[in-house]
Amino acid sequence: MDTDLPLKPDFANLTTEEARKLKDVEDVGKAYAQLIPTNDRALPASFWDPYSPREKVTGQRCCLLLWISSQNSVVPRSFQLQAAMAMIMGRDVILDVGTGYGKTFCMVILALYFTGRILLVVSPLKHLHVFQATLTRGCRGGGGGGPALVKLVASGTPFILLVMNVRLPSLFLGGGMVK
Repeated sequence: MDTDLPLKPDFANLTTEEARKLKDVEDVGKAYAQLIPTNDRALPASFWDPYSPREKVTGQRCCLLLWISSQNSVVPRSFQLQAAMAMIMGRDVILDVGTGYGKTFCMVILALYFTGRILLVVSPLKHLHVFQATLTRGCRGGGGGGPALVKLVASGTPFILLVMNVRLPSLFLGGGMVK
């Protein structure tokens, strides 16, 4: 057996933490090519054409994080990935799509991409808030505010903070977030 041949990286058991740490553009591309399906759920290859190499790596990393964390079942739609990539690159985003199209996954992608940060989502609808809380349960979080929330933020644990719009002022002023 020839031991001088380079080993082909196997990304089959890649974790979200390992996906975040992939630095080499080539490794991110290889992991994306190996893990993300090329069926009707996948983004077309032409999706990546208008993006710079940096943006492409960011987008492919987002796809990997969502794919891995959903136990190999969810590939973002093009609008979800475009929105997440734009926000990661520091641009403002307005999404105008109907109910049930998957705007919540834009939020989930950001929570998976950024660790040690708070993603604050203000939800104006109680049923949507409950759905988002159920969907993002695996992204960490907890009920209420106050000292427990401050401790969670200080620990660097990534999580999504879902707040009803009527509760937002009390969370920051009365819940111990602002000192």
